[in-house]
Amino acid sequence: MKLMIAVLLSSFLFQANSPPAVKINAPVSGSLNSNIRYTINVSDKEDGDTKYDEIDPNQILLTVSSGKNASKDDRLILHAMMTSNCMNCHWFNAKLIGPSFNDISKRYASSSNVEDIIKRVKEGSKGIWGDNVMPTHPELSVEEIGKMVKWILAFNEKNNVQYYLGKEGSIRLQKPIVLTASYLDHHNAMGEDKMTIEVK
Repeated sequence: MKLMIAVLLSSFLFQANSPPAVKINAPVSGSLNSNIRYTINVSDKEDGDTKYDEIDPNQILLTVSSGKNASKDDRLILHAMMTSNCMNCHWFNAKLIGPSFNDISKRYASSSNVEDIIKRVKEGSKGIWGDNVMPTHPELSVEEIGKMVKWILAFNEKNNVQYYLGKEGSIRLQKPIVLTASYLDHHNAMGEDKMTIEVK
């Protein structure tokens, strides 16, 4: 009896994590320069479901690309940044508390002192971009921060990709685009859905 309980408990505690189910709901085509609404549904066995507001919408990433799609590695780095507190202070093309990724990329893209930038992210800093304080990030390894910093420094090279957070919004259709919605669950399994929207 004890052996059977131990086996059942073991299988319950160590069952494999399934990737989340991610589904983009959007028109499959649109006219040039039109705004297209989208919604994204996420369902994950452990984390919950967007239809019951159990998933934090700010953990859902939508990449909109024309031409070459954003890589899965890029999405994993962005999900790590979303899980950390990066998006509380920084945004893609707009200044929040701290500078945008666009501004950081412009300022440091040709910098050879990547280690200094990684150190500032890890240990915090003040006075680099005005009086605002960059908080410390002891929960992130130097390797994780290095991947994030390299992604940010290359941000301006990604001019064919736009990024959105949330389960709904709108995008402007200027040419055929590929939408990729992704969600990284709390056990590091990623679910994705892709859709191509054609111009009529």
